[in-house]
Amino acid sequence: MKSDDIANTVVTILYVVILAFYVKRLFTRTTYGGRVRKPANIWRWRRASKAFGIGLKKLKKMSKNEIKKLYRKKAMKTHPDHGGNAEDFNKLHEAYMFTYNAAHA
Repeated sequence: MKSDDIANTVVTILYVVILAFYVKRLFTRTTYGGRVRKPANIWRWRRASKAFGIGLKKLKKMSKNEIKKLYRKKAMKTHPDHGGNAEDFNKLHEAYMFTYNAAHA
């Protein structure tokens, strides 16, 4: 191989490495501590916060047991057998399943 071919190959490899780095940065978010974390599914968290009737930050900090207690309390009010709306109960149940699985995962 000629030296020009080797130089072109090295430049191409560098471009690929740099491109891969920037693509990774597009799909991940870093905090100020330098820790990399995946982007949160903020819309599902917001719907869950609305269904439970509490703030988003408070909901994210809750443990699994606290989420379960809150769900059971709200489910008694919104369940169709107890005079609630079926649509509201379904939203609450979806929110519970998401938050319970996502809590401290």
